[in-house]
Amino acid sequence: MTDCPPCDFCCQQPCDWEIFGDQIVEECDEMVENGIPKNEIHFHAYKLYTHLKHGVLQSYDHHELPVCVRGEIMDRYPDLNHKYVGFLLDLHDVTED
Repeated sequence: MTDCPPCDFCCQQPCDWEIFGDQIVEECDEMVENGIPKNEIHFHAYKLYTHLKHGVLQSYDHHELPVCVRGEIMDRYPDLNHKYVGFLLDLHDVTED
């Protein structure tokens, strides 16, 4: 069990941003230094978090990002046009009963 308090945003203990944030920032800051557009970095950060947390996913596996992770990524690597898609569930992934 960990001694850190639950995250104020996602209520997880420990917070996913505390676990994976340094890796995400390190890789994405390197992309910034290489001149990669922020909208690409933003999307890459989402994918990187998902890979770090869940490993390799199948095309039908979707996981919504915790508020703290999503917020940190949006703050650090904002889309210049402020266009954010958010979590989308592919209708082909929904099975009908």
